[in-house]
Amino acid sequence: MSYTAEQIQSFRDELTALRDARTKLLSGRLVARIVIDGEVAEYHRVDIKYLNTRIGELQTMIASVDAPDDAVTAFVIRSGKGL
Repeated sequence: MSYTAEQIQSFRDELTALRDARTKLLSGRLVARIVIDGEVAEYHRVDIKYLNTRIGELQTMIASVDAPDDAVTAFVIRSGKGL
């Protein structure tokens, strides 16, 4: 899917705000208020699962935009014990 530069920036801003809210909640705050596209959103500790899901979705969308079309993503896992 193709996104405009404005949409991509909006995704990045939302990602930053949601990460901030999650950090606040995990550090003990009962409520985290953030502003996304001019709208105030309020999250509570019970919303952490939703925040994690939405953060993952945004990261995936941003990664798909940032990666070149012909890029191959691969990684190697090596054990420290030679396994």
